[in-house]
Amino acid sequence: LKQEMTEAGAEVVDPYYAHDTSSSTSGPAIVRDGVDTEIKVVVGAADWNLSHRKLSYATMCLNTIPGCVLVATNRDKLFPASDGNQYPGAGAAVAALEYCASTKAVDIGKPGPRLLDILAKSKGMVKSRALMVGDRLDTDIAFGRRGGVDTLLVLTGCTTTRRQADEAAYSMVPHYGLESFA
Repeated sequence: LKQEMTEAGAEVVDPYYAHDTSSSTSGPAIVRDGVDTEIKVVVGAADWNLSHRKLSYATMCLNTIPGCVLVATNRDKLFPASDGNQYPGAGAAVAALEYCASTKAVDIGKPGPRLLDILAKSKGMVKSRALMVGDRLDTDIAFGRRGGVDTLLVLTGCTTTRRQADEAAYSMVPHYGLESFA
């Protein structure tokens, strides 16, 4: 994500302590020099090294820098890993920041419709000819539905036949469904 943002012309800032794993410093001590007031956006995303220090700094930016905005890459609650377990996804970080900063994130990825609108404008995508394929009702299918494209749910990932009924509360019924592509 950092590389893609840099390539798009954004200046990506890492707080000075972000890679210091030897220190357990947290809370007020991490902002001894204050926050970088040039920061305009805090991005909530999946971060496999998320720490209290990172959450503290991001919260301080959102709470003290006028106009600083929280942006969510997606709101996936869980991330299915190759080891068969599911770990907290980007939605966990976004929810923590929203709660701590008393703000609402701007959704630029799933399930918000903005990304599909950007693709339609920048790449000439015709929504009536597009199909969103995914394995999650709450993000993938919601993304397609909210963005105005047909959707295909594949039951080989996060959503299984058993869980499909549980997640139906999202009212995001796919246009089509497949057990698998195999």
